[in-house]
Amino acid sequence: MIPLPAKLETLLLALLNPDCAWHRWREGTNLHLLARMKAWKRAGYFAGVTHLLDAGANEGSFARAWQTLCPDTSSLCFEPVPETHARMVARCRSVPAISPVRIALGAEPGRLQMNVGAFHEANSLLPMNPAHIEHWPSSAPSSVIDVEVWKLDDYLKAQGVSGTYFLKADVQGFELQLFRGATETLKRTPLLQVEISLVPLYREAPDLADLWRYLEPLGYRLLDVADLLLSPQTGKPVSCDLLFERR
Repeated sequence: MIPLPAKLETLLLALLNPDCAWHRWREGTNLHLLARMKAWKRAGYFAGVTHLLDAGANEGSFARAWQTLCPDTSSLCFEPVPETHARMVARCRSVPAISPVRIALGAEPGRLQMNVGAFHEANSLLPMNPAHIEHWPSSAPSSVIDVEVWKLDDYLKAQGVSGTYFLKADVQGFELQLFRGATETLKRTPLLQVEISLVPLYREAPDLADLWRYLEPLGYRLLDVADLLLSPQTGKPVSCDLLFERR
């Protein structure tokens, strides 16, 4: 299937979702994300969720869309890179339910080196494979910084946070380490969104089969596939977001 031109797709989304378009105009919330999450809410996926846990929150776009649709919940947004975290704080200042947290999440507490560059969506605790730079030449890291790492289980316990969670993981290949530090949290997580690479973009990152083998025994089943990302160089799919429900 040939994708629609971006401008035409945006126009159609706005016409079909005027409420989302209004939020886009008034608050700068991502229109495509709002429309997708609106459909998920209508399908009942968000029922009972009290907290969004946003691992790899970047500048907070996902949490802003979430809070627009689910204003009676709260969001914890984890972003370890100081400059990106500062932009998230500034963007989300008008939404008190969003709490920015400047830590990374992993299997063990401590400190790790993070590879960072101008294309901050690609920042990762894992080294970048040449394939990533092949698809996005501007994504090459330019420096390495030291970041604080917590287990998600430990952080929620230390902060006294409890509830029913929607965990969104956009951690550039560090997904399994995040889950290994969140074994208790996952028991209270009926909804899970994971960005997964379809080609090896980061060294030692899990592939789709690795992710499936980890999540299936925990009772998760696939609900939806979203945001299929195509390489600007080859036009082939390189990553996507997977939405899982825990039975």
